[in-house]
Amino acid sequence: KNPYTGKTYAQDPVLAYIELQNEDDIFFYTTENVYNKCPTYAKDLRVRFAAWLQAKYRNQSGLKAAWGSALKDEETLAAKNIALFVNPWFMCADHLPNLQGGARTRMLDNAAFLHDVQNAFYLRFVKAIRQTGYQGPLVGSPWQAPSGLPHYYNLKSDYDVGYIDRHNYFGGSLGDTMLGKPGSGYFSTGMQQVADRPFGLSEWIHVYPSLYSAEGPAILAVYGLGLQGWDASYEFQSAQIGNTFSDVVGNFPWGVWNDDLPSQIGQYPALARMIMRGDVKEGAVIGVRNVSSKNLAEGTFDFSDRVTQQGDVKAFTGNTPEEALAAGRLLVRFSDSSQPSTFPDMAEHRQGKAIISTTGQLRWDTSGKGFFTVDTAGTKAVVGFAEGRKVELSDYALTLKSPYASVLLTSLEKDRDLTETESALLTAVARNSNSGFKYWKIDNRVLDNGSSPVMMEPVRATVTCRRAVERVNILDMDGRRTGLTLHVENDSFTVENSLEKTIYYEVVFQ
Repeated sequence: KNPYTGKTYAQDPVLAYIELQNEDDIFFYTTENVYNKCPTYAKDLRVRFAAWLQAKYRNQSGLKAAWGSALKDEETLAAKNIALFVNPWFMCADHLPNLQGGARTRMLDNAAFLHDVQNAFYLRFVKAIRQTGYQGPLVGSPWQAPSGLPHYYNLKSDYDVGYIDRHNYFGGSLGDTMLGKPGSGYFSTGMQQVADRPFGLSEWIHVYPSLYSAEGPAILAVYGLGLQGWDASYEFQSAQIGNTFSDVVGNFPWGVWNDDLPSQIGQYPALARMIMRGDVKEGAVIGVRNVSSKNLAEGTFDFSDRVTQQGDVKAFTGNTPEEALAAGRLLVRFSDSSQPSTFPDMAEHRQGKAIISTTGQLRWDTSGKGFFTVDTAGTKAVVGFAEGRKVELSDYALTLKSPYASVLLTSLEKDRDLTETESALLTAVARNSNSGFKYWKIDNRVLDNGSSPVMMEPVRATVTCRRAVERVNILDMDGRRTGLTLHVENDSFTVENSLEKTIYYEVVFQ
């Protein structure tokens, strides 16, 4: 019990959720190394495998009939020495389809056994945790497995425990951006959202020194928590610092994840209001990959997809195009009965080079380097490479006069949208850099990481309102009024934060 509150961890609401296994699973490549280095545990696992096979096939003859020549003469249920394949490659989409007859049956049994082992491990702890009285969310693991059967067995294990949580990152190079390819980067993690379960990302960020990181919070909020209806988001990482924002954008090697920046947490006041007010509506379900018990047992699916991973950076593709995440909701559904999967018809959601959401509120334009717009009652936005474009939204127009930016306008009142609110918050950010940062343009190699203070790339944007604007207050970097205002003419004004030295403005309506 906490001596100050008198509460146990099970009772304390400060505990957001419990994760059973961090960044690992039985179907990941790390299992093979552990198996080979720990002969006692490896032997124990083989003993359990023999018992599992005995229960399924009753005796050696039954096992031999099922596996045929794939069962070696020296491998017997009595000796409990039947080898296990713990490298997931043997079970994944790159290898399993090539197996036939007894060899395929053996690999399917191998995968099913590992799935049962993982489930027993998880459910043992689920039971123990629930017995403490804890009623909050549980997570199996935030990690994914290789393509095909291992992936869906692992996802099913997480489904049986609680909500689906994942970790994913993007970038690490200066010019990396997700805007030119909807559904790319960590947004593609949404392809693992499962029907009947909450979904979240408890680690995500553009890895430093990615210059276009301002797109990240906007994409996660607008398309993830908004259109896709995700339930949790934890950007990685925020430090305990004495001032409002971090003194540097990032540093190597352990400072390449930094949420405490104007381009990251600096956008949260606007994005959080947008999400908590429900401005961006959940989209219609336009694709469901159905996975039955029979699909898992036979290792066959009526769809194809591929998981790729380089360290923390993962991507998900397949014959359900990841760009469909910009149009409507995509789900995996586990069931006991076999049902055909459904796939989105992207022609229904395209207008030229733009993908329009099923709600009609979002437009992701892939021309050039890409940008998207938000047109809801409570929030208007343009994010990305939209220089020189006049973006016409309902009752508002936004014109970017800088190469890249994230410009958000949202109501400052909980229960009033932009047609009724007395005031709105305008946030304008672009790229950021350490002072003195230098790189070699030929290969983007960092020559000098620089130091404080953080330098913000200026944003110049014109906002035109179809409501009477009384004034636009210039706020400081803590969101407080400075006593200064912008010039307003015909309910139009231009922010130029190289002059105002801020990313925040308060639009006050008459």
